[in-house]
Amino acid sequence: MHMRLNTQTLPKHKNRWIAIASVAVVAILFFILGLSLQRFHNHSQQELVVMVENGQKASVQLPDGSRVRLNSASALRYSPDFGKKNRTVKLEGEAYFEVQSNPDNPFIVLTRDHLQVKAVGTKFNIKAYPNDDQITGTLIEGRLEVSNSLLSEVLDPNERISFHTRGLTFSKSRVDNVNEAIFWMTDQFVFDKETLGNIAKMLERMYNVTISFESPDIKEIQYSGKIKNNSMENVLNLITVVSPLQYTMTESHITFSKKTE
Repeated sequence: MHMRLNTQTLPKHKNRWIAIASVAVVAILFFILGLSLQRFHNHSQQELVVMVENGQKASVQLPDGSRVRLNSASALRYSPDFGKKNRTVKLEGEAYFEVQSNPDNPFIVLTRDHLQVKAVGTKFNIKAYPNDDQITGTLIEGRLEVSNSLLSEVLDPNERISFHTRGLTFSKSRVDNVNEAIFWMTDQFVFDKETLGNIAKMLERMYNVTISFESPDIKEIQYSGKIKNNSMENVLNLITVVSPLQYTMTESHITFSKKTE
């Protein structure tokens, strides 16, 4: 069967404009398609984020089977394809890690100040809050490599490394009771010549409060000991019993001041 089509010849200038319009439409379509693909690519590469607010804790199981316990005011970031090409996470705050062994794909934790902690299969705790003067890593089991652009250190079990962010220096020490590093998981505080200023940061994160001092020298008072923080009032009372301080509390704000005679 044959069909005959009626055709109409367009003027040459109209043909030229149609050709130009066709090219423009194709270019726009490719631009839109490229933009859509780029948006899809960017969306697929977005990090997964686990954020823990003040006064809270959280547990996370990563795709490779590794487990992470996050302390208050902490965040853990990792890519959607975690475990396929690498096992890299970013930590802000404090976390305890139980890493599944995989020698061919080391587990890497990145913190502030470009500090990198590399593990194969191990248990360790990292504390890296944004406003703290140091970043600490404590190894409970296995082996850790801690490094940045300045130097590299290897940790054995029952060792702790501290990176002092102001002086940009490392110090490594032996820990008598390595479990003290994770006492926070059982709602306990352990202080070793810790200033009240640093203790206040812990209390703010733990109880979702704000703390101020009547005078700057109060922040420099040091404390050592172990406290079971079954209540905030218990912690505050213990602090004031062993020092010449008192505190007042208005809603969620606490003020430390010197005791008046």
